[in-house]
Amino acid sequence: MWRDILLIVGTAVTVLMFFGLTARRLSGYAKTAKDDIAKKSLRQKVYLFVAIVVTPLYIFFAIWEVETIGLVTSLMFIALVLFLWGGTLTRVWKLSEKGKKVAKGMMAVAFAAMLSLVITAVVLSDMPLWQKFAEPLGGAAGGYGMHLLSKYMRKNRENERLSQEDNKDSPL
Repeated sequence: MWRDILLIVGTAVTVLMFFGLTARRLSGYAKTAKDDIAKKSLRQKVYLFVAIVVTPLYIFFAIWEVETIGLVTSLMFIALVLFLWGGTLTRVWKLSEKGKKVAKGMMAVAFAAMLSLVITAVVLSDMPLWQKFAEPLGGAAGGYGMHLLSKYMRKNRENERLSQEDNKDSPL
């Protein structure tokens, strides 16, 4: 297990160094992030807090329970962490256009990896055929439902904001 943890830490350090994120630059980012976090909304702070708390739990679970849950599920957990951090970066911090493209690209790669891993896990499982179709279709329906719900809530917030702006402009 320790070998796996050291392998993940080494990979993370290698990726950081590949992108030129040395310890000095990371500490500089941490100092500016500390000031920026105080200016964030409560929703952004909660989103960031959840991402920070969930990340070590997912990685620990993916490594520790690999014999129990299988390699495919462990890889799905790691892809889920990448997807979570892509969303965190785009929602919490103001990124440049290049940064947004990188974060959205990371999310797209993580999503493609999760999708292919789910398909592989379902196809190779020992379930009856109807269950092989029911789980992915149920998950897709749930994901689409969450997408529609967030779209509906976003539209309602926008309508509320517009109505409040109209009331401010009203002479009455």
